[in-house]
Amino acid sequence: MINGWKWSLPDSSFYGERETTYRNWLPGYPSIYVGQQQCVYLSSYYDYYYSYSEGRWLDNPCSSLLQFVCYNGQVNGTPSFVFRTESLNWADAQTFCRENYVDLASIRNPTENRMIRNLIGNTNAWIGLYRERLWSDGSSSLFRFWANYEPNGYYGPKCIAASYYESGKWSDDECSANLPFICYRNDFHPSKQNETSITLQWSKVNNSVNFVLQFNGTETNISAPTGDGPVTQTFSSLIVGTKYTFTLFSVFENIRSSGVELTTATGKMFSSLLCEPYY
Repeated sequence: MINGWKWSLPDSSFYGERETTYRNWLPGYPSIYVGQQQCVYLSSYYDYYYSYSEGRWLDNPCSSLLQFVCYNGQVNGTPSFVFRTESLNWADAQTFCRENYVDLASIRNPTENRMIRNLIGNTNAWIGLYRERLWSDGSSSLFRFWANYEPNGYYGPKCIAASYYESGKWSDDECSANLPFICYRNDFHPSKQNETSITLQWSKVNNSVNFVLQFNGTETNISAPTGDGPVTQTFSSLIVGTKYTFTLFSVFENIRSSGVELTTATGKMFSSLLCEPYY
């Protein structure tokens, strides 16, 4: 389901009143073809009729390779933007900006829009605006597995179906359609614990889906195991009686899921007291 437009930078303190809703769309945009166009770029190409030179915005498939603009914090009270000339898809551009600066650029007002238009020159560049597609549990993902010519719904909300006859590829359908369905069970859980170690367990998806387990600021890459058994990972040298939080991501074709979080604790150490009998 489409859940409207949002900025990549989630820090609410960055935006003033109504600044999250500033838009500078090219006339006719965003596209009514709501399925494919999910990410936004700013164009400064000159066109007399459409006024591209005003830094108009267009939506585009997130898989397109474009240059991009990163936000790099405030300098003397003025937002600092960095134009990157390498061409990446939107998700990779977002990752690059977050790892090297702050995030993809958010544009809060016409002044910032002119700053970025002047910065990029006569070209197109990704900015941080995107249209979020939510799963029913509220999580989001940029992963797509559309069948050819899908999605093809132009107006209104649609629901997504996977086709057995097309290797599980997706199509958008009317939400009122009666179809079989698949339920998800979160089985990420601790399978063994003692005073200094925790073993986590979850189900394998298939041979093409790997995992990333995030813990204490580090990430462990875990390949899909052979066979049909569960996946396990043990963390040792932990502190007795302490809570720890783990986040598990599945990874398919280098696209990471939104993650499942688990908080659990090591066992407490008990000492026994030997009492002599009293006579």
